[in-house]
Amino acid sequence: MPEIVHYRFLMSPFCARVDAALRWKELPYRAVEVHPVRRAEIAFARTRAVPVLTVDGEVVEGTGRILRRLDEIAPGSRLYPEDRAARVRVEEVESWADEHGPPMMWGQLLREPRALARFLESTANAAPLGAVERIGWRLGAERMLRRQVAPLMKGRTPDEAVAEWYRGTEGLAEGPAVHLYLLGDERTAADLAVFSFLAILYRCNADMPGLGDFASMAAWFQRVLGESGDGG
Repeated sequence: MPEIVHYRFLMSPFCARVDAALRWKELPYRAVEVHPVRRAEIAFARTRAVPVLTVDGEVVEGTGRILRRLDEIAPGSRLYPEDRAARVRVEEVESWADEHGPPMMWGQLLREPRALARFLESTANAAPLGAVERIGWRLGAERMLRRQVAPLMKGRTPDEAVAEWYRGTEGLAEGPAVHLYLLGDERTAADLAVFSFLAILYRCNADMPGLGDFASMAAWFQRVLGESGDGG
């Protein structure tokens, strides 16, 4: 079994996706929390952006590349089907989630101040911050976060971002209404992509758009949550 290290931010949906994939594939790994500002832990990486995975010293960067590398290591439960048409559909859902997930997630957190406070507190608790840094984080983290989030909203208001996600969820709900997962009875990267953004909201006790109105999506989320072992 290869030695796998996941360099991550605990509260990043993209890192949550990698954690869930590693658990699905039952691959043992070590998680290293990265400093949210200095990022010295990943100084060796080309982009210095999480997630970063090392596999016996091999550096793999970017969520998609990491998931495909995990398929190579443990091909028995593929995240990307070998069938081309099925793989294209998985990638379509994945792309949709990556476009609409960040503004939805941040929009929802911005609409719920208590959930946003939980997000910031969880980030501080997990991060390798010194005592003085923790004080500074609590004083300035929300202001810094709002500046960083603004470009990710792509001109959308929080309500608009959440509404766009809701409309997409309505279409996705047809899948788990008749199957176990979004695109059939096998788990794929499509499930991970949609789940990852909702999982961060779940950890923050925030509302998860679409789950309250679509019973099939709520059941799907609980299934994937249990299988991913996501506890924040």
